[in-house]
Amino acid sequence: MARSWKSLNRLFASAILGVFASMAMSAGFMVATTLAMPALAQSGSPTLSTPVAKVVIEALELIQNGDAATGISKLNQLLAQRGERMSAYEKATVYELLGGAKATLDPPDYAGALREYERAIGLGALPEDRDRKIRFNMAQLYAAEEQFDKVVDLMEEYIRYLEANGEVVDANTWYLLAAAYYQLERYTTSRRPMEKAIAQLDKPRKSYYELLNAIYVQLGEAMIGRRSDLLVKMINYWPDNSAYWGQLAQVYQVQRRDREAAAVLETAYRAGLIKDKNQIRTLIQYYNFLDTPYRGAVLLEKELARGTFQRDKQTLELLGQLWSQAREHKKAIVVLTELAEIDNTGKSYFHLGQSLVADGKFPQAVTALRKALNKGLNRKQSGEAWLLIGSALYSINSDDREQRNKAKRAYQRALDYPNARATAQGWISYINSLNRIEDDIKRQEEELRRKAREEEIDRCEAMIDRHNLGGLVAPERLAECQAFIAEVNAGNGTEAEAELQPKKRRSQKLPRRLRRDNPAVLRWIA
Repeated sequence: MARSWKSLNRLFASAILGVFASMAMSAGFMVATTLAMPALAQSGSPTLSTPVAKVVIEALELIQNGDAATGISKLNQLLAQRGERMSAYEKATVYELLGGAKATLDPPDYAGALREYERAIGLGALPEDRDRKIRFNMAQLYAAEEQFDKVVDLMEEYIRYLEANGEVVDANTWYLLAAAYYQLERYTTSRRPMEKAIAQLDKPRKSYYELLNAIYVQLGEAMIGRRSDLLVKMINYWPDNSAYWGQLAQVYQVQRRDREAAAVLETAYRAGLIKDKNQIRTLIQYYNFLDTPYRGAVLLEKELARGTFQRDKQTLELLGQLWSQAREHKKAIVVLTELAEIDNTGKSYFHLGQSLVADGKFPQAVTALRKALNKGLNRKQSGEAWLLIGSALYSINSDDREQRNKAKRAYQRALDYPNARATAQGWISYINSLNRIEDDIKRQEEELRRKAREEEIDRCEAMIDRHNLGGLVAPERLAECQAFIAEVNAGNGTEAEAELQPKKRRSQKLPRRLRRDNPAVLRWIA
């Protein structure tokens, strides 16, 4: 909220005192105007003598024309000149008028007005209805003097009088009583009269609703449901008041009605009512919380362009986070690169590295994450950084054994951090498995090649032997075999071929049974 509740409390106090003061001034005129003149002619009731009535009328005209000081002077002269000869009723009437007049002075003399009213009711000569109205006026003046305990006593007495006589207690009376209780911090007691005051209104009054809202605030979560309903009404009556929208959003947040809170702020924002950057930031954070980070990022970019926010560390962190969570990694990289340049901390480079990995920029990610580690990270982030480095190195070329081993070394560094240990061990085991599989495949391929070469050697040696025994062999095939055997015997082949050389050398010294002149061979050839 733009204004703290402590300052709002002071604001209400000031506003209430102003209402009391203005009502006190108007009440003085009302009593004087309605009672003085009729009393001259009303039979069977206390009356003013002609000399007294004449001065009273002259004083009233002066007061009503804005010259209260002269009116007061005339009334004081009247008391000085005729006081001993005036009846108690006449004196009480003059004191009553003096009280109302002193309340209208600029600045008002509330203390003086109270003294005059005390004199008026102290004589016990006024009709009961006028006596009660004077007490009502005194309650207002005591409020102006911040003597709220006396306000409560007088107002409670006045309400009992009205109810005993079957009269309706109007909204203003309930309001003044509730306001006095509020100032005495008796918030629970102030709630009922304030709710009655609003129920008595013929049309909404902002000060009334604001006071009840303040009372609900002081009563805490017990009134949170009533307060949300009240704020909805206040927004309907005064939709241009941005403070009400912000307060309703906060109440919904307390009630865990986050989507409604976001909707309230969004509606107010679109209507142009919310311009406070704290409330806009709250709306942006709601978008993020409610899994719509893209909308939050777009809104923040818009407000950055307007100049609502500066491109400082806090704002860029939020914007980078929003773009990242929206999977707009290219936009996040731009923002996080800017942030890293102005912040130059391990944390900034760490977040940049995360986005670079997510965007497939693996070499750049490794560079950023190593910078993050060099500039300093907490243990949790350090473990995550080594995992990310391992992932990036592996992803550069997972088919290359040396590249996999680089990734493995990064994962081995991650083993030092509890939060990363299990994942790192899993990757290390996986890479080891790949390397073993690769070695097995290589050995199998070598064995297949060795066997194929051995078979080729055997075929060639048999062909050469056949030729040497006088058999028929295709010349081009014989030449190929002779070259191949010569290469093997020279040791220019593979290690597997070298292992076969003893066998091939044995073929050069045929036993007698395989010599050309052996009859059995001759018969076999034939």
